[in-house]
Amino acid sequence: MPLFSNGRRFLARDLTLAVVLLAALVSAVVISLAYLQATRQAWSALEAKADEYTAYLRGSLETPVWNFDEAAVGQIAASFVKNDLISSLLIIDSEGRVVFEKASPDPHEAIERTASLMHGEAVIGKVRFTLTDRQFVQERSALLRASLAAVLAVLVTLLALTGWLLNRLLRRPLDQLMQSMEVISAGDYERPVGGLRYQELTAIADKFNHMAAQVKARQEAQQRANQLLEQEIAERRRAEQALRVGEERYRNLFDNISDFIYTHDLEGRFLTVNRQAARSLGYEAEELVGRSISELMQAKYRPYFHDEYLPAIIAAGRLDGTAQYLARDGSARYVEFKNTLVREQGREPYVSGSGRDVTQRVLAESELRALQEELVQARKMEAMGTLASGIAHDFNNILQVISGAVHMCQKSPPPPGGPAVYLEEISRAVDRAADLVRRLLTFSRKTGAELKPLDLRQEVLQTVKLLERTLPKMIAIETRLSPDLLWISADASQLEQVLMNLASNAKDAMPEGGRLLIEAQNVTLDEKFCQTHQELKPGAYVLLTVSDTGQGMDRQTRERIFEPFFTTKGIGQGTGLGLSTVYGIVSAHGGGIFCHSHPGLGSTFQIYLPVPQAQSTPEGQPSEAAETTPGGRESLLLVDDEEPILDMAAEFLGHQGYRVYTATTGEQALDLYLRRSDEISLLVLDLGMPGMGGLACLRRLRDLGAEVKVIIATGYLTEGDERELSGQGVRGIIPKPYRLDALAHKVREVLDSHPQAQANLQPAS
Repeated sequence: MPLFSNGRRFLARDLTLAVVLLAALVSAVVISLAYLQATRQAWSALEAKADEYTAYLRGSLETPVWNFDEAAVGQIAASFVKNDLISSLLIIDSEGRVVFEKASPDPHEAIERTASLMHGEAVIGKVRFTLTDRQFVQERSALLRASLAAVLAVLVTLLALTGWLLNRLLRRPLDQLMQSMEVISAGDYERPVGGLRYQELTAIADKFNHMAAQVKARQEAQQRANQLLEQEIAERRRAEQALRVGEERYRNLFDNISDFIYTHDLEGRFLTVNRQAARSLGYEAEELVGRSISELMQAKYRPYFHDEYLPAIIAAGRLDGTAQYLARDGSARYVEFKNTLVREQGREPYVSGSGRDVTQRVLAESELRALQEELVQARKMEAMGTLASGIAHDFNNILQVISGAVHMCQKSPPPPGGPAVYLEEISRAVDRAADLVRRLLTFSRKTGAELKPLDLRQEVLQTVKLLERTLPKMIAIETRLSPDLLWISADASQLEQVLMNLASNAKDAMPEGGRLLIEAQNVTLDEKFCQTHQELKPGAYVLLTVSDTGQGMDRQTRERIFEPFFTTKGIGQGTGLGLSTVYGIVSAHGGGIFCHSHPGLGSTFQIYLPVPQAQSTPEGQPSEAAETTPGGRESLLLVDDEEPILDMAAEFLGHQGYRVYTATTGEQALDLYLRRSDEISLLVLDLGMPGMGGLACLRRLRDLGAEVKVIIATGYLTEGDERELSGQGVRGIIPKPYRLDALAHKVREVLDSHPQAQANLQPAS
């Protein structure tokens, strides 16, 4: 093996060089230490010689120098300088004269000594000499050369022996180990490495054998994994094929299912839509993907979709309901939906929903509600027939009061106290007649519930007056009304209908007569009570109770009394809608109705009506009125086909400072306004006039761009009239018959209102 070569490194060579270098380093250290020690010893010996020579010269020169015997001094000095170690010698007396001197310049002068020559206590002279280390240097140089030669010989021998030993003890086992590795690397894992004598190599062989076993095991595991992978690939291919088939089936189901299936993002845009949903709206599925759902809604519903629906489903995670959409042809489609917010890891949240086209059902329900409203209206008309005799009796009494008072005022001489007393009676009679007509019209109106603050005590008392005129005299009516009864939020006409229906049923249950008891009191319902009466929530209520002493009902009948069209009466004796109507009205008011009845023990209906948190004065109740009737300087136009009404109103408003123009037809009013439009600030218009009626006149004025403020004076308004008037910008309504001071207040109120103020179409009392 070459000791030095370019390229690859060899372990034996490196070990040999390392051993030789280590030996050389150790030898250098040893030689250096030995050389240093020899130098120190030689220097110590030279120091000792110098001390010895100093003592010798002081002793041998004391007497000759004291006696000034220069010959003796010279003889002693000449003998001393013959020593090879002496490099120079100088002897001087006490007076500084040189007695003996020898100077021989020597580069190896190492030690110099100076000593005083003493005789007793007296200094008689000085001696100074130097020693050379030439001999010691020569001896050390010879020693160093011999040591280096010995070390070199040892290193050469060590180099040769180490190379031979490493070749024999290391290279051969390594070659054997390498051959075994080549066999294993060729894939023969059954021939392990062995036969090595040295523990170190045996450990390497063991590790290599272990590695070979692991490689073999890993190779076998990889083969098994490859087999499993091939099986998995085959299974995955089969699964992908099945998935494609399943996806195709799902797509067919997705597109052909009768329900709506869809997803949309959190901004309301369709992500997926099935074919059924798209075609129900007149589109293809591809046309809807990416479009906002709100685009399929009426404009008035779009803000609700973005401002309420989307935040609600993001917050709650689920939302069910019914929505209206517009098909391509503009027709409405009603969809009952169930939507769920989906949050998947690594994906943006989205909403998954299903729906069903319930257009036919919604339309059917709408038709049913319309039919029920018609039936309820028919029920009202039926009740109106029952009330007719009592109302006629009341009107006759009112007319009798007016007729008598007028007759007394016309007497000559005037009656005691003057006509003022009888005029007051006439005024009260007119108020009674107006109230009776108002209640009759309110009861017969075909409208939904209009919840307003209501004094239930007064409502019950007024309804009882009607019942006293309509129920048979053999039925006694009693009331027990709490004096501090709280106000409720209710529709007066509907509550009157509730009482009338319950009273009518009580009358039918007491054909031989009996007692009808109406009670009202304040109650507070707690959680425990509401758990068994789930229609109600804890809080303050007014309990209205209607009891009779009639025939009563069994359990089977009691459980069905609130069902529409259920009746125990014979054919032609009832519609079966009375109690179902009562139930619907009470539910619409946020309350609950419960029946307690047993055969032969009569029936009791308990109606719980919620009390609003903030109590306010019911509309129409007396309040602090202004002492004076307001007036003004504006110009007014009064339109009415009844000249007495027109004349009295014009005269009264004229006394209040207004400039009043009058017209008895719509045509006259239109012509007069067009001529004085810059002057007229307010129009008081009657609706029911021959020729061009009030509504037609108002429409014509608006078509011509007139922005005049308008008050409607009428004795009756239909629901359609109210919608029409609202669209025409009417500022107020005053019902006939009205008090002239009430008319003056309404005129001033409308004149002072802001030009952009919303119309108040609730009739003034």
